[in-house]
Amino acid sequence: MPYSIRSLTSAESEKLVRGFEVAEGESIAPGDIVALTAEGVIKRGSGSSFGVTAVFGGAGQGRLAALSETAFVLIHEGKAFVGLISDNSIGFGSEFVFSEQAVGEYSVAPLSDSKFVVVSHEEGMSVIGDVAGDIIGYGEQAVFNGDGSVEELSIAVLSATQFAVLYRNTADSNMAMLSVADVSGNSVSFGPAVDFVDGPVTSTAIVPLTSAKFAVIHSGSAGMARVGTLSQNSVTSGTAEEFSASPTPDFSAFGLSDSQCMILYADGDNGGAGTAIVGTVSDSSIFFGPPTVFHQAGARTFMAAGLSDSLFLLAFQGNDERVRGTAVLGHIAGNEVSFGPEVSFNNGGPISVAALSGARFLIAHGDVSFDAPRARTGVVQMGEARGNLLDDLHPLGIADATGVGGQKVPVIVHGISGRHAGLTPTGVYTPIPTGR
Repeated sequence: MPYSIRSLTSAESEKLVRGFEVAEGESIAPGDIVALTAEGVIKRGSGSSFGVTAVFGGAGQGRLAALSETAFVLIHEGKAFVGLISDNSIGFGSEFVFSEQAVGEYSVAPLSDSKFVVVSHEEGMSVIGDVAGDIIGYGEQAVFNGDGSVEELSIAVLSATQFAVLYRNTADSNMAMLSVADVSGNSVSFGPAVDFVDGPVTSTAIVPLTSAKFAVIHSGSAGMARVGTLSQNSVTSGTAEEFSASPTPDFSAFGLSDSQCMILYADGDNGGAGTAIVGTVSDSSIFFGPPTVFHQAGARTFMAAGLSDSLFLLAFQGNDERVRGTAVLGHIAGNEVSFGPEVSFNNGGPISVAALSGARFLIAHGDVSFDAPRARTGVVQMGEARGNLLDDLHPLGIADATGVGGQKVPVIVHGISGRHAGLTPTGVYTPIPTGR
């Protein structure tokens, strides 16, 4: 508890008040908790950009899909449940089982604010979930590959009624297979699986761009990407372009806009350094900007979500940080990317991330104690980007006036604030991470 605010019914006590300059881009109101940055200016905030947490279970592979700014779905061990965000808290509804296969890999993606698709990798099947409040109902399961040979699966939602799955088929010489699915109500029907890459792969990912276009990223002897086009459930592939001369078995990709995607990978030619590169799509071709290193010491387990066309959240594990989860904001300008400072958010590494609205996001992770490294707890944590940064702020005091970037405002460093009406005498209050 960094600060307590206590109301008084008698004369005001002594205060220690000092003036501090407000950081550029900040807006501070009387009563805000403020923190002093390394540059000697103040920002609104009471702590880390990472705030409220909610426990969802054990060490299973939780997967997130945001439905709206206040609701999301979490997939965990063959079950799904709705998470509801209210003020600065997260609550979970009841669990609804969609698969008896409790241990395994799953992928999930939203189709609308009340519907999602989940895919079981081990079972090679998909099912639609309908959400009403915190209640989930399922349609019939649809199998696209039932022989247990599905690895490296990803989903691309093309529209509310169509999505595609891409996976490595271990029973067919590790070919990259793609199948388009049509959704009608809560039913799914898959078209035939096609070999989209024409050669064996070690890892794959698919990124939706428009309702008729997507990018496929794959790795074999090198990191490659190509554009896919959909016409009347028939898919065609553009020419493969190289983004990494070395194999990239550990990578992640997501869409920035209808003509750009981001690829995050461990660069084998640079000691496994965590690297990002922007791909720009024109017709059926893809072109790459310069690669940018975001973690030189090596990185893995990349999870990312776009917060806007020019800003995204990246969560990963650094090879130099044991199993610690690290997050950073990426900034896009044209076909180039830059990164802000890194912030550690947990001891277990990321499992899944999802963007909410504006600057808010969710990270699911398996938190782990260094004293008991096998004891993991599944946690969902909500965060918020402040401007273009993830902060790890240390509170200084309470603002006593209004101020914007460059202005100096008085800060109550010690004493009782008179800026908080309606509080109960002797009550103890703690601020939320944004400083309000």
